[in-house]
Amino acid sequence: MLQAPCSISSTAVGQAALALANRGPSAGRLGSMIGACVLAGAGTIATAGAQTFNFNDGIQGWRVFSIHHLGDQVSGRAPVGVLPAFDSSFGQPAPSLRIADIAGETWIGAPASALGSRPGLYGERLEFDVMYRLCDNATYASAGIESATMSLWIAEPAPALNVWLHRSYTFAPGLWRVGNVNGPQATQTQITEVLGNLQGIYIHTEWKTGADDTSVDNIAIGQEAGCSADFDGDGTVDFFDYDAFVVCFEGGACPPGKTADFDGDGTVDFFDYDAFVVAFEGGC
Repeated sequence: MLQAPCSISSTAVGQAALALANRGPSAGRLGSMIGACVLAGAGTIATAGAQTFNFNDGIQGWRVFSIHHLGDQVSGRAPVGVLPAFDSSFGQPAPSLRIADIAGETWIGAPASALGSRPGLYGERLEFDVMYRLCDNATYASAGIESATMSLWIAEPAPALNVWLHRSYTFAPGLWRVGNVNGPQATQTQITEVLGNLQGIYIHTEWKTGADDTSVDNIAIGQEAGCSADFDGDGTVDFFDYDAFVVCFEGGACPPGKTADFDGDGTVDFFDYDAFVVAFEGGC
């Protein structure tokens, strides 16, 4: 795993540090940090134990479930009899899944290949791209995981509509709540317990009372879910990622599948810039 966001050439690093310093206070801090890495060399993101679902060959085993919009605990939860639709012409990039209002509260759930005893997922991530076209102005559960005896959920406010949102949730204490999104904060022990007997991984696709129309793409479970600091997606965190983010943030071209809304709240603002700085300095 990366120990620091360092590049290869001392000349390139020095040039990058000067360029980044001109971007502002946070960039100057990063430029100094990168300059200190002259001898370190670049690192490659670890990918052990990861699964990705880009739906290039169909729905890849994902199923539809009916789950309360705030999350719930149900023993022996079973999928409904309708499958998510495969959308060959739309995605991030195409194809993707497209899910209508086909259950009481419509969610999609991971295939059996992603479940079972997965304690190694602790500290890694669930990531996905989602586009909601309809929503209530309300906070609902966005994602959930469960064992046979415990469920954990993460809440999100009403999403921005008709734009791709990138969600990234670490399997660690912080956002996960026990039982539903209003429950107590999950502890490390509870998260590890659920991952050790993982019966479900769920993504909420219904944010509207009434009709729904939601697309989901690029679901990733585990380390390969992607290092968010690797903004250009080349497998290495270095100054090219920082520069790619700044170009995207300033309204230029973004790398495929990326947006400047780094914190996924539907708005591009300084909080996204700051969130990227934190991720970049942390490496992968």
